[in-house]
Amino acid sequence: MSRLPILDLMRFLAALAVVFYHYFGRPDAPDYGIVTSASRFGYLGVPFFFMISGFVITLSAEGKSPGAFIKSRFLRLFPAYWAAVILTSLIVILFSTSSIPITTMLANLTMIHDYFDIKNVDGVYWTLQVELKFYACILLLILTNLLTRYRFWLSAWLGLCYLYAFTGEPFFMGKIISPSYSVYFIVGVSVFLIAYKPVLQKFGILTLLFSTPLAYYQAHSQSAGFIFNFMPVEQHIAAITVMMSIIALIYASKITSFRSYNYSFYVLGSLTYPLYLIHNVAGKILIALFDTHISNVLAATLITIFIVIGCSFAIHKMIENPIVKILNRWITKLEIRITRYSDKSYIK
Repeated sequence: MSRLPILDLMRFLAALAVVFYHYFGRPDAPDYGIVTSASRFGYLGVPFFFMISGFVITLSAEGKSPGAFIKSRFLRLFPAYWAAVILTSLIVILFSTSSIPITTMLANLTMIHDYFDIKNVDGVYWTLQVELKFYACILLLILTNLLTRYRFWLSAWLGLCYLYAFTGEPFFMGKIISPSYSVYFIVGVSVFLIAYKPVLQKFGILTLLFSTPLAYYQAHSQSAGFIFNFMPVEQHIAAITVMMSIIALIYASKITSFRSYNYSFYVLGSLTYPLYLIHNVAGKILIALFDTHISNVLAATLITIFIVIGCSFAIHKMIENPIVKILNRWITKLEIRITRYSDKSYIK
C-alpha cells in the first residue's frame, strides 16, 4: 500500500481539534471568544478518525492473511497505548488528589476492560474500544474470505445501522460493533471503493449517498452529549461539519501529488495517536498544576499543549518504535517456529 501523507496531516489536525475541545471547550474553561466557540466542536475530530480508519484499514487489509492483519493492528495499537496508560496513571497518582487502583491500570492495558465494566484510566479510551470492534469485524471478514464481497457486507451493515438508529434493534449489535458510530466507518469504506475500486465505484457512490443522511442524523443527535449548554443551531453546525469532513476525505483520496513520501507529514501522523491518548486527563492535571504556579490559565494551557506534543514525540520515538521492533522480531520468530512445526506435522 502506498502511504497517503495527506491523511497523516488530517489525523494530526483532527487530534489537535480534540485537544482544543478538552482544553478550551470544556465547561470550566475560561471564555476565549471565537477560540472557545470553535473548540466546542473539536470532538468532531473523533468521527473523522473513524472515517479515516474505515478508509485506511480496508485499504491495508486487502490481501493480508489473518495473522498479518492481527500483527499489524496489534503493533499499531498497543505499544503506544501501554505507554499512555502507564504515563497517565503516574501523573494522576503523583500530581492529583485522585488515585488509580493497580488492578484498574492493568485491566486497561488489555483494551477490552469495558466488557468487564472496568473504568477507563482516561475517558478518551472509549474510541479505541470502538476501533477494536471494527478491527475484529474486518478480521472476521478476512477469516471467512468475505472481505472483498463489499456489496454483501457493506449493504447489510448499513441496513442494520439504519434499523438500529430508528428501532434500537438488533439490541445486541453494540456488543459486536458500535451501531451509533458505524456509519462513519462505512463512509470511509465507501470512499475507499470510490478511489481504489473502479469496478465497485458506482456501488461506493451509492453507499456513500445512503450513509451520508445517517451520518448527518447521528452527528446531529450525538452533539447533545458533547456540547455543554448546546443550542439547536449548534446541532446543525456539528452535522454540517461532519458533512465537510466527508468531502475532505473524498478530496484527500484524490490528491495524487501527496502520495509520495513526505517526512514532515509522517512525523505529524506519528504524533497523532500518542497525543490523543495522553492529552486529556494528564493534560488537564498539568494545566491545573501550572496554573497554581503562574496564575494564568491561558499560559498554563499553551505550555501544556507544547508539553503533550513533546511527550507524544518522545513516546513515538523512544518507546513505541523500539517496542514495535522488538515485538516484531519476536512475532516473526514465533511465526517461523509455528510454520516449521506445521510442516513437520504435515510430513508425518
